[in-house]
Amino acid sequence: MAKRYQEIVDYIKEKIDSTAWPVGYKLPREVDLCTEFDVSRTTIRRALSVLVADGHLQRVKGTGTFVTQPKIIENTSIFIESFAEELRERGLSVVTEVLEFRPIAAEGSVATHLQVAPGEQVVKLCRLRYAGGNFDKGPIVLTTSYFPNDVGKIMMRYDMEKNSVRHLCQMNGIIRARTQKRLTAVQLPARERRLLGAQDNDLFISITSEIRDINARCVEYVESYYPVDRNEFTISTLSH
Repeated sequence: MAKRYQEIVDYIKEKIDSTAWPVGYKLPREVDLCTEFDVSRTTIRRALSVLVADGHLQRVKGTGTFVTQPKIIENTSIFIESFAEELRERGLSVVTEVLEFRPIAAEGSVATHLQVAPGEQVVKLCRLRYAGGNFDKGPIVLTTSYFPNDVGKIMMRYDMEKNSVRHLCQMNGIIRARTQKRLTAVQLPARERRLLGAQDNDLFISITSEIRDINARCVEYVESYYPVDRNEFTISTLSH
């Protein structure tokens, strides 16, 4: 099923990218797509869920599924640099505190982004990061990473307060070939606000990331929240 589901994702994305299916186009019914691709409705729904999560499609209850304009930032053309990365470049430290690091059952968007069945075991890593020497100002980011079980088991061999995911992937032959990021401004639930030492009405920059390997498999899904008053972002584009 996995191969067929990915073929459907690729087919629909090609239709969207070529503008054969422009923004606002209504997709055929699920039953018609099942007939066209000769697959089950479960396979169709899985493919559509990935495209909805990526921002390519939008479901309208009682009406259908439509092509939409994705709010996605591709690291091949645009780079987002958080204050944490700027600190490292200037030779300053970033201190990491691991809040949670354990296997969990994948549900909802986590299962969709990692392309696993609901209830399948994945690994969750939740971290707070501080600017070294500025603990009184509070954390600069709350980051939660989710890994497929095999990748997560590799990560769990290491101290994640001292190692980066990127470095550990390189060490263990996991090639991070492509990243998709989505950036929005949000307000957070009470628990996340408390962890970040924020007030009720504070705004945060939310960046969700999908990191895929050379086989287009998602090897990490990340949800990060940056307090607006403690971070600066530089966005640059490549000239063509």
